[in-house]
Amino acid sequence: MNLRNATEEILDHQDLSQEKMESCMQSIMDGAQTTEEIREFLLALNQKGYAIDELVGAAKVMKEKSPRLGINCINNIDTCGTGGTGLHVFNCSSAAGIVVASLDHQVTKHGNKGISSSSGSADFFSNQGANIQHDHEKIEAILEASNFIFLFAPLHHPAMKFVMEARQSISEKTIFNLLGPLTNPLSPTSQVIGLFSEEYLERYAIAASRLGINRAAIVHGEDGCDEVSVFAKTQVVETQNGVTKSWSFNPSDFEIEHKNLADVQVNNPEESSQLILEAFEGRESPASDMIAINAAFAIYAAGSMSLEKAFVDAKAAMKEGLALGTLRKYIDATNQQ
Repeated sequence: MNLRNATEEILDHQDLSQEKMESCMQSIMDGAQTTEEIREFLLALNQKGYAIDELVGAAKVMKEKSPRLGINCINNIDTCGTGGTGLHVFNCSSAAGIVVASLDHQVTKHGNKGISSSSGSADFFSNQGANIQHDHEKIEAILEASNFIFLFAPLHHPAMKFVMEARQSISEKTIFNLLGPLTNPLSPTSQVIGLFSEEYLERYAIAASRLGINRAAIVHGEDGCDEVSVFAKTQVVETQNGVTKSWSFNPSDFEIEHKNLADVQVNNPEESSQLILEAFEGRESPASDMIAINAAFAIYAAGSMSLEKAFVDAKAAMKEGLALGTLRKYIDATNQQ
């Protein structure tokens, strides 16, 4: 479909069909569109909002454009969120992924550098000495060594180079924030996905299911966090094999009582690393509770145990040094020749 025609339809408040969206994304990711055409298309989508067919169509093309990795993952979990909140919270999803991996679950964490945040997943792992630029051929060995892999998005989505200039020219979130968790190249079977907006929880859960993510917990904190919050209730839409249900999580039900979001906000990767390492050394804090509950949601989403049991196990993994050990194994494995 002609991108300008699609933009006009969107500006007329018409949702694109999945087929039309796939055609638009195909032309964008083939490099057939100018930066200005892409920019106008993205801004029009922002103005209208994103429909389920648009999310599914765009994600399908992004995944098709990713290089095949040839790794057969079974029951792997991702903790990637959308970002885009502007709250500058520490790298909770990355830390939660490490905790989950330390509890004998295979974690394939998709992510990028910070765009709207002070520290993205890539910034945290690089700060800790991991080589996130490793060859695709090393992924299986790193997974085997640590139960964890960080998939640095630019290495796995080379066609995104055609979008970068347009995206950087827009001073707001775009549909690509929502596409990140849906386009993990190792196709996780279960995920906890934090969204920047409560508005998209239900349609996002449906899109995830249509894209083959069998089990997922889609979450948004009422304080604005794209994580399970420990400072306010979190709205949850859970999907299991195509069936969705909505509920809310109250941290006080788990005897988590924190009030100040500033306790988990950071200015740079160094401050984020400090909060995570203190938690991994067994220190109790708002950050350690936030890591534990997000790890628990990931394990719960995978269907292996109750949320309550998963939370207890996640806390123990930090207290007993399992999480710190897994982080070190991962870093060492990425630096092996």
